[in-house]
Amino acid sequence: MKFKNFALGFSLISCIFSGVISPISITAKENDDSTEVAPHGSTRVENTLISTAYPNNVFIGYSSMIGTWQKASSYTVSASYTQTASGSYNYDGITIGVSVSNTSGASYILPADSSRYSRLGIWADLTVRKYKATQIDNNTGQVLSTWYFGTAQQRNTYVNVIYQ
Repeated sequence: MKFKNFALGFSLISCIFSGVISPISITAKENDDSTEVAPHGSTRVENTLISTAYPNNVFIGYSSMIGTWQKASSYTVSASYTQTASGSYNYDGITIGVSVSNTSGASYILPADSSRYSRLGIWADLTVRKYKATQIDNNTGQVLSTWYFGTAQQRNTYVNVIYQ
């Protein structure tokens, strides 16, 4: 939007705020008819989906339920207990941070070999997506930068014993 030899001036005489009457004056002037008025530094980022994949049975990490390696004969997971794990997944040249949770509706027991060190691990079926992000100057349309990033969503999770 261009303004040519434009002057704006007005006064708001009675602005009521918390019972106080205060005069307010706003003035704007634009005398350069070749200048386009736009917010300084105004940019936008456009994300474009590049690809999607559905990897299954991906090891995410160790369960939050057991913090150390143990020589246990079994692990009991109580109903409604939420286990979490975090890790990363490499997809199409990018590394995606992944955090998953697993909550059981019923208690269950996972048998383990007590002669070996073990702990619980969490695997997941994922939906991963790769995006291209482009930062564009709104005033000129110039591409300022481009980068790639990914997202991951869990579809299913599985908890099992893992040995050292």
